[in-house]
Amino acid sequence: MSSHITASPDWACADLVSDLHLQASTPQTAQTWHHYLAQAQCDALFILGDFFEVWVGDDVLDTAQTDQLSSDDQRNATFWQTCTEQLRAASQRMQLYMIVGNRDFLLGQRFFQASGVTPLAEETVLDWHGHRYLLAHGDRWCTSDQAYQAFRAQVRNPQWQQAFLKHKLSERLAQAQAMRDQSSQRMQAMSASNQLPDVTASAVAQSAALAQATTVIHGHTHTGLDHAMAHGLTRHVLSDWDTDHGAAHGHAAPRAPRAQLLRLSRATPGDTQRINLATA
Repeated sequence: MSSHITASPDWACADLVSDLHLQASTPQTAQTWHHYLAQAQCDALFILGDFFEVWVGDDVLDTAQTDQLSSDDQRNATFWQTCTEQLRAASQRMQLYMIVGNRDFLLGQRFFQASGVTPLAEETVLDWHGHRYLLAHGDRWCTSDQAYQAFRAQVRNPQWQQAFLKHKLSERLAQAQAMRDQSSQRMQAMSASNQLPDVTASAVAQSAALAQATTVIHGHTHTGLDHAMAHGLTRHVLSDWDTDHGAAHGHAAPRAPRAQLLRLSRATPGDTQRINLATA
């Protein structure tokens, strides 16, 4: 698992995305993604977490096992398998990298081998033609949300993961749905009271200083905004993807369709370009 990537001298363009939350129940978002992936001309693509809405173990790639599931669960499994195959095809044309998020933290070695994606550490430095970026999903920096941090510590514990993965696939899918429902209810309540969690600036600054990075790029909070921080540090937050409906992923109020990527160019190192494929 890499924690430092140096752009090849011949890389002219890199795209960064996050929080696609791909699932069978949002087919338009998946179609937007697959169209982009098939047409992308970048040299490297970085996915900064929550590529899938949920991932319950790499054995969902085993068709012999998923054939035993209910029809709805089979549909989900087929969707995950197709997404993995699409990544594999794209990996023949470009370098693919991924940081796991809070939804798909169980992505494992079998997935990465099958997809052709290189896994990255949760905080990874990208040296891009003389400019140093710190890449992350970002949930680790939401330190004021103590309830979430306690949950994160639990599910990132290797012992908890080993115990969870021992359950039957059908049982894991049911447990994951229950956790998603609980998370959605919590986020909707927080959104209604205008208390959606955000990263703690001091936590971001500390990580950036340790990485000797001048720019931070992360997802998780879905805002799609840029922030100027102290000591010349810049923070770019990636948006989530949703071209099916505007109120997904815990947001109480509808939002415009979005499928945003952040683009880095060798011609202008240090600069970023935001592109929303939902309106392009």
